[in-house]
Amino acid sequence: MEYTTGYFRNGFDNFKQSAVGLLERPDHILTKRPDPKTWSVLECLEHLNRTGRQYLRQCRKTLEHTPLIKTTTYPVYRPRFWMRWFIGWTLPPYRFGYVKAPRLFQPQHVDQLERHATINRFLDLQDDYLQLLEDYKEYRLDTVSFNSPITSILKMNTAETLALTLAHQKRHFWQIEQILKTIDQKTDTAKNN
Repeated sequence: MEYTTGYFRNGFDNFKQSAVGLLERPDHILTKRPDPKTWSVLECLEHLNRTGRQYLRQCRKTLEHTPLIKTTTYPVYRPRFWMRWFIGWTLPPYRFGYVKAPRLFQPQHVDQLERHATINRFLDLQDDYLQLLEDYKEYRLDTVSFNSPITSILKMNTAETLALTLAHQKRHFWQIEQILKTIDQKTDTAKNN
């Protein structure tokens, strides 16, 4: 797949709208785990907050301390082979089963999360990614690489990181949809019995 700055902007804007929609849900729905082994909606969002902040920090640090190439066109970004594979693997639905998040990215327990604060952190994160795109709109985002926060084996550039971040958010918003469907079905079944 090919990516553009417009694609990235639209993605972060769309996830903001999805998160705003979650504010309409009551606390007991957002904190409920449909299964003891799965996360709640708020835990999914907190996981995205933690991973997104780590990746954003790496992008900013690299862009601020590296000579960049200006662009006069609207570049199209094509991730390298391994990053294409990783981005595709990240997209929902899960094709290779459950993968436990690294400790660095695991959310706090649901009892420690507050609905408005968690959702607002996610909205702020989307705004920070949008600001990064605005700050570096005159530069190519695929010219410098950095080590992934997960492992130094994986090198990625900013464009690949943005594509991966959006795929990761898509994965967990898909998970959020599944959680809400399961909770709604259990609620409907309980009402009918």
